[in-house]
This record gives sequence, C-alpha cells and structure tokens, in this order.
Amino acid sequence: MYYGLLDRTIGKIQSRFSTENVALLRSIKCLTEFENELLTQSHLSLLAQLCSVDIIESKCEIAAASNFLKTKLNEKCFNADIEGITKFLYPFREAFPSVFRLYAAALTLPASTATCKRSMSQKWKANLVLISHESLVTSSIETENFLKRFNNLKNRRLQLW
Repeated sequence: MYYGLLDRTIGKIQSRFSTENVALLRSIKCLTEFENELLTQSHLSLLAQLCSVDIIESKCEIAAASNFLKTKLNEKCFNADIEGITKFLYPFREAFPSVFRLYAAALTLPASTATCKRSMSQKWKANLVLISHESLVTSSIETENFLKRFNNLKNRRLQLW
C-alpha cells in the first residue's frame, strides 16, 4: 500500500513538473543565486534560447555582469530579487545587453508548474519575451490602425474591429 501511494505521488509530481519547466525555473533561479551559481551558463541555456541570447558569444559579458552584480550587492545597491536586479541593470542595459535581456525575459515568462501552462509552446514563449522586451516599440503601435489591418487579413476566426 505504501509503495503504491508513493508511486502515484511521484507520478503526479512528474506529470506536473515538466522537464522544460524545471529547466526554465533553474535558469530563472540562477539569475539570483549570488552565493554559488549567479549567471551560470549551463543553467541559463533554456532562458537564453527563449530570448535569442547567444550564451557562448556573450560569455565575457555574462562574467563581467556577474562580478559587477556581486560587487553592487555587497554595497546594497539593489534588492536581490529579479525585479530589483532588472531595475538596477536598466541604466546599464547598453553595457550588458544580453544580461539585461535575460533578466527582462525572466520577469515576463510564465514559468509555472500548472499543467495547463505546460501546453505553451517554446515559440509562443519566445514571442512573449520578445514583445515584452521590445515594449517601447509595441507601445508606439496605434491600436486602432492595428486592429483595422488585422481585420482586413483573410481567414480570421475573430473580428476585432
């Protein structure tokens, strides 16, 4: 009886925590691990893939940003959560564009253990990250013109205008 209960519990946990979501959560976690794994390249790979950051090409930038953040944390320049670090990095986004993009992506990704969220495709997640990261561009879109243009496209199931 005990083993049956354990088997069912483990089965539920495995179905709820997909491999992809666990990897994504590990990527997000390493953005705030100041003691051991801050910005570890092997852990950042899935998050980097989602927001089109080349980890190998950005190796030096990531190392410099990691040292910079550790130094500034010791000086208590920011809160050591993702939002605090992202706000702190905003003025330095040109110096650390890939690292800033990773933090901005982490703020917008729906990393969850919920079964219904697991159905979200990698492409859709990547598009959400891109839209959020390019918020200045998307905020300048005139909604009325966009909706009219969308409605003029063929084969739309939903009419927005």
